Amino acid sequence: MAMFLLDVFCLGVKNAMSSHLSRREYKMMLDMNIAESMTPIEACCLKKLVLGAAAYAESLGFSPHEDYAAALMVLEGIDVQDCEAEYTFGRNGKPFYVRGPNESQAESQRIIEQLRQRCGEDGFDFLIGTDMDEEDEEDEENIATIDDPFEVEQLMSDLERALPFEGTFEERGWKRLMKEGHVPPGSSPSVVVEKLSYSGDYGGILCHLADNGVICSLTHLRFPLNFPFLRNVTAYQKRRVKKLKRQEKEWRDG
Repeated sequence: MAMFLLDVFCLGVKNAMSSHLSRREYKMMLDMNIAESMTPIEACCLKKLVLGAAAYAESLGFSPHEDYAAALMVLEGIDVQDCEAEYTFGRNGKPFYVRGPNESQAESQRIIEQLRQRCGEDGFDFLIGTDMDEEDEEDEENIATIDDPFEVEQLMSDLERALPFEGTFEERGWKRLMKEGHVPPGSSPSVVVEKLSYSGDYGGILCHLADNGVICSLTHLRFPLNFPFLRNVTAYQKRRVKKLKRQEKEWRDG
């Protein structure tokens, strides 16, 4: 299986991943109902679109994601000449850069400067807003699933490289664990995550804690400012908790 996150207006292949799935893992992906938010495309046209987006971005000086080549191997042997569709890149004949939610201001400025050098002052368009305004959050919540499967796969891959890592259990949840006898009374909420797993769309990313055998949702843990994936973890936690609350409200009101 391979996934590509494409920016056909400017940056090309922003993210890519590939993996060998067991029958169980494949079923888990199906159970996430990701097909509801997808549009079928012929393999030859998918490859044509991916190659075209990568080539367009490279013409602007932007390289594809580091895992692009490995993911592209899934499409090996597929002839793009079989695709009759034609794809255009950019917008209105020019590159159009839109700042993504995970791109810092410094990264955005670097991208804009690259476009300025390659295309000239008036040779491109760009849109830079706040990290995520209220309207964007509402749009995101209309997605049928709680988790984005691509985000989950990438985040788990990053976190697994950091294992084991330290964190702190959120206060209310830790008190509940002590009350229920899962951890000793008065014990420190500082924990070590030794393993990760995924329990489907509703359960999300699970953290297996060392010493006490507790398995908890990633949303219950907090991490220090120097944690290498803090930004992505925080974004995942925020979106997941908000969507869960909204879904539970819909069930109650339904």
